[in-house]
Amino acid sequence: MEELKENNAPRDRAILVGLSSPRLDRKENADEESLEELGALVETAGGVSAGVVLQTLPSPNPHTFIGEGKVDEIRELVKSQEETMVIFDNDLSPSQMRVLSEEFGVQVLDRSGLILDIFAQRAKTREGKLQVELAQYQYYLPRLTVWNEEMGRLGGGIGTRGPGETQLETDKRYIRSRIQKLRENLEDVRKVRAEQRRRRQKNDLPVVALVGYTNAGKSTLLNQLAGLEKPTRGVVRIGGVPISQLNENQLAAFRQKHIGFVFQSYNLLPELTAAENVAMPLMFKGIDPDVRLLEAKKMLCRVGLKDRMDHFPNQMSGGQQQRVGIARAFVTHPEVVFADEPTGNLDTRTTKEVMHMIRGFAKRFHQTIVLVSHDPEMTEYADRIVTLIDGRIVSNVENQVKAEIDAAPYIE
Repeated sequence: MEELKENNAPRDRAILVGLSSPRLDRKENADEESLEELGALVETAGGVSAGVVLQTLPSPNPHTFIGEGKVDEIRELVKSQEETMVIFDNDLSPSQMRVLSEEFGVQVLDRSGLILDIFAQRAKTREGKLQVELAQYQYYLPRLTVWNEEMGRLGGGIGTRGPGETQLETDKRYIRSRIQKLRENLEDVRKVRAEQRRRRQKNDLPVVALVGYTNAGKSTLLNQLAGLEKPTRGVVRIGGVPISQLNENQLAAFRQKHIGFVFQSYNLLPELTAAENVAMPLMFKGIDPDVRLLEAKKMLCRVGLKDRMDHFPNQMSGGQQQRVGIARAFVTHPEVVFADEPTGNLDTRTTKEVMHMIRGFAKRFHQTIVLVSHDPEMTEYADRIVTLIDGRIVSNVENQVKAEIDAAPYIE
């Protein structure tokens, strides 16, 4: 099923088919509820459900899975309504899928194939895309059948079909080699991630404080480091990427993937609940609504706001709103979080709670925090202190007198 690219693009029209039989396990049986769920999956994949056929048989037909009468009925539906595919709520064997495709004259999928298609559309990371492609090839390999005029033709030469090798065998050989290559690529990606994790742990400096009095240039430097402003000279790099040289679209994509923000004024949307505010960064990453709301609620539990998930910003104290801001900044697990005066509007007790929380997340997830503050006491929470005066860095030193908060509580 092709991914829906535009709202007015043609959509695949699918007939949904299910079989209920005492010979099948209960979880393998189709019913009205499971077919309704299948219809929702079709919608998610960008298609539309054009009809539903549910049959009960003493046992599945080993050749066509459903009865021959139902095969005839579905064939007529496909012809009369110009449907583009038939999707089964049950899992089909490769031979059943081949026979049914020939009978109906359109593509036939089962539930597993449809779910793999959805995963392929939603995969964002390189590792995720490789995993889905590997799963698709492993799924389709035993189902692969090619009928064309070339079958049985002799071939020759290095890397081509040998004597009597069919096109089907050539395609299967290609897929097997592709599966092997994907496994190797996945292993390479995992090795790189493991090395990156090891380096982060070895060079762990979770919290960097930019300190100085008013108009010292702290916020300007932070904005340039975060890619919110362009430096007049020099290059800003995060993870080796020269972000100051990216265009606006590239920079926006980079920030969504790698950077989080905590603001002094919270910057919460007043018309959204705490959970909805925290879920916003996940929406920009294309995460499914149910999944992003679940992740948002997990983060709110971690910052101690389990009982405030459905509250609006004007129903929460300043400290609670800042906790929401922290949860929003960390929900995507960015490599770097920039915090501009994160405790500027908070009392002393709440300031300590918030800083313990920020440092706790940084230590747990091996993230870097760059915070700006005019309050010298904030340096107690930093691993490195960068002091600015009149727009110039006058010192950049490792903190030797950190507050004893390395064991900061982390709320599950």
